[in-house]
Amino acid sequence: MLTDLEKSRLLDPKSEKSSTKRYNDFTVKNKLKSWIEDAEDTKFILNHMDYKKLDKIITPDAFFSFARLSEKALEISGIPTFTGRDTVIVGGGAKGSIRLKKGESTAPIPDVTEGLFVVRQATEEEKIQVDQLKIHILNLMLRLGKDDLLDVLEKAEEIVNVS
Repeated sequence: MLTDLEKSRLLDPKSEKSSTKRYNDFTVKNKLKSWIEDAEDTKFILNHMDYKKLDKIITPDAFFSFARLSEKALEISGIPTFTGRDTVIVGGGAKGSIRLKKGESTAPIPDVTEGLFVVRQATEEEKIQVDQLKIHILNLMLRLGKDDLLDVLEKAEEIVNVS
């Protein structure tokens, strides 16, 4: 997908002139956009081709690469972190590490915080997004045996009790 030069420019962006950096960023973003568009074709192939023809391509390593990509994409995507059924984090954190996003669609709830976090009411679109995320997580959990599932649930309970 990326040339060695494009990769090196991403790893060390300060070594290039600003026009070279802008061009490299533009090229890399266009390649990423193209790859994401191709991902729809990949999904179509996976949904409609015989698994026996794909098992040499879609290996456990390939799956885990996709899984790590989805984790990073979730982080970048702007899907907010929910603190309850209807509230999302919009700011706060240790030393104010989470800042309000540019063009925040709803204002923080006055004088309402959860721990160190400032929260606001979730939009309907965000509620739909989190429902889709829950379905994805449940589909992944279907692959776990009972003991592994209990381990995951215990870890999730620890996270809930900390936040």
